[in-house]
Amino acid sequence: MKVAIPSQGENMKSKLDQRFARANCIIIVDTKTNEYQIVRNEQKPNACHKICIQTATKISRLGVTAVITRNCGPKAFWELGAVGIKIFYSAAGTVQEILEKFKYGRLKEAAKANVECERGFKLYN
Repeated sequence: MKVAIPSQGENMKSKLDQRFARANCIIIVDTKTNEYQIVRNEQKPNACHKICIQTATKISRLGVTAVITRNCGPKAFWELGAVGIKIFYSAAGTVQEILEKFKYGRLKEAAKANVECERGFKLYN
């Protein structure tokens, strides 16, 4: 299984980025082998609203079946779900810590987006 984790850096000790689509990079990890690759998210921080769709499409083409993120807006949530990618929310931590929680079933699958659109970035209650 391939898992995508938005990251503030480019290795397994990097911190989880608060955002999915606007993260500087996304680490794609094969949960069986622990091999990973870095996907640089070349989007500009204030890019158009299609950034969520572009990021979701990019990772789906890499064979990702799950995303672990701190926050996911409705556009990215819908797009990921449309291509069969499951979303899991996690609190802060390193990519490695979060991956271990996922492997041991400590992360719950998301039922809905937890933030408004990327410009508002308002947490839902």
